[in-house]
Amino acid sequence: MIEVVSMTNLDLEIIGFIKNFGLGRGDYTKERRQWLNQKLDDIVKEIKERAEKESEIK
Repeated sequence: MIEVVSMTNLDLEIIGFIKNFGLGRGDYTKERRQWLNQKLDDIVKEIKERAEKESEIK
């Protein structure tokens, strides 16, 4: 017997999210302690530096 599975758009979106979700890397707890003590200006500066490095690679 063949069963037809009906999926809604939400079901498909959830599947897409799960497929794109990664476990990541590193130790969140240790890294969290580091960035909790940072100032917003320092965080923005680091983001901009990383973006510049990535754009140089491409």
